[in-house]
Amino acid sequence: MALLSTFPSVQCALETGLIEYSKENTCDLVHTALDSLMAETGLRIQGNNLPALLAIPVERTTVTQAQADTFADVHDELIKAGLIC
Repeated sequence: MALLSTFPSVQCALETGLIEYSKENTCDLVHTALDSLMAETGLRIQGNNLPALLAIPVERTTVTQAQADTFADVHDELIKAGLIC
């Protein structure tokens, strides 16, 4: 199956087998919402603020809590694997 994600971190997770292709769309959707939020507000993912950042698109109903949770789990796995910092 071809990699469809435009986000390097999601592609990396797919290539290394950290996530299944079924999670790719969820990760792309949440990543897009976070990118829009960060462009709008100037906020960045720093330290342990990902849950607070993810709460904003959930509150705005841009993504569901389940989608945000999936993204957070994948993000944590990428950090543990040393693929993002």
